[in-house]
Amino acid sequence: MSDAKPSLLKRTGLELSFGAVIGFVLSILMGPRAIGFLYEPPSKDAFSCAGSVEKALGQFVELELVVALLGGVALSVGAFVFRRMRQKKS
Repeated sequence: MSDAKPSLLKRTGLELSFGAVIGFVLSILMGPRAIGFLYEPPSKDAFSCAGSVEKALGQFVELELVVALLGGVALSVGAFVFRRMRQKKS
């Protein structure tokens, strides 16, 4: 059994990947509220499109999540079929 540590490059790449995923998830969860806040006027008497912006961004986030899920499923199915085809040829 080998006690070799992963290389610095692999470890850094893994840390960067996890950080990117965490950042992506946080931006999906908190993004619409933060951007909607930017569209809110300082005076509550003024016309505000913050509600419309938050709703549109919420729908965009739902679209992102659905497409990401469908992409993941399609990639998994494609990889499974590809591996099966390669096994049959061998």
